[in-house]
Amino acid sequence: PATGVPGTVPLWAWIGGALGGFYITMLVLSVPVTGALTAATAGILGQLVMSMILDHFGAFGLPVQPITWQRVAGLVLVLGGLLLSRA
Repeated sequence: PATGVPGTVPLWAWIGGALGGFYITMLVLSVPVTGALTAATAGILGQLVMSMILDHFGAFGLPVQPITWQRVAGLVLVLGGLLLSRA
């Protein structure tokens, strides 16, 4: 178990922390270029896509949720909103 002491924290936690910091930095830097709505929607779309993939494979001990046309349609609708936010 992780106790907060750097030598006892597993490698995946360090990688997760670094990737999380990178994600937030890129999101903040993209806001002046794309606008807050587009940046936030793009971030949410990416999270939804990754969540669907993790669900499909039952990652982290979660029950398997297959990719269905309804779930893909939901992603397409979010993508449509993203594209409309750029208009």
